[in-house]
Amino acid sequence: EMVVCTSHSLGNRILREFHEEAGLPKNFKILSEQEKLILLKSKLREVTARNENADLVVIASRIGFAKNSGLTPSTYSVEDDKIGNLVRKSFSIYQKTLTKMNALDFDDLLLKSLDLIANNESILKKLRSRFTYISIDEYQDTNKIQFETVKLLAAPKNNICAVGDDDQGIYSWRGADIGNILSFGLSFPGTTKIKLERNYRSTQTILAAANAVIEKNVKRTSKSMWSDKGEGEPIDHY
Repeated sequence: EMVVCTSHSLGNRILREFHEEAGLPKNFKILSEQEKLILLKSKLREVTARNENADLVVIASRIGFAKNSGLTPSTYSVEDDKIGNLVRKSFSIYQKTLTKMNALDFDDLLLKSLDLIANNESILKKLRSRFTYISIDEYQDTNKIQFETVKLLAAPKNNICAVGDDDQGIYSWRGADIGNILSFGLSFPGTTKIKLERNYRSTQTILAAANAVIEKNVKRTSKSMWSDKGEGEPIDHY
């Protein structure tokens, strides 16, 4: 039967089903973003006496970005700024606390499920037989962990369809890698690329302006949007 879910939901399903192999209790807790901030704030008090000056959201964001890039506290490289060391210390103690709590955050759902299937051949075989065809939407928003997971699950037949638009890649700040969609044909040889260039919403004047702006991007797949809604009104510039 079909499995329709987000990548985080899929990670959760895999970890619940194979929790013993993942070294987790079956009823492990998943922290909400708010709970993550509360926990981080409490841990900051243990690593700095100037907690009131620490930018909690920035630290949480950097830890999330690191995890989505496949990094752990031991492999995290300190950024050269005033809170770089604070992020590293917070990352380490935060992750140790999660382990003690039998808890994961949303980023762990991706990271730990990838680690599980990458290091357990029998589980990987079971999942490959289950997911014989894979379709992914908004592929331009995938990060390194999601790409590695999909590549493992799709092999060796690579019955995979990805839908996305590199011109709409706006989530690099949270770990999305535009290279995933730009290099899709290299990652999955034999790919057939189908361009959906007809726009059903805008007039040709709007699209001509949009095309003229976006074509300046260096890393993109060449495409030209068109419409049968006519030229339309000129664009007002304020």
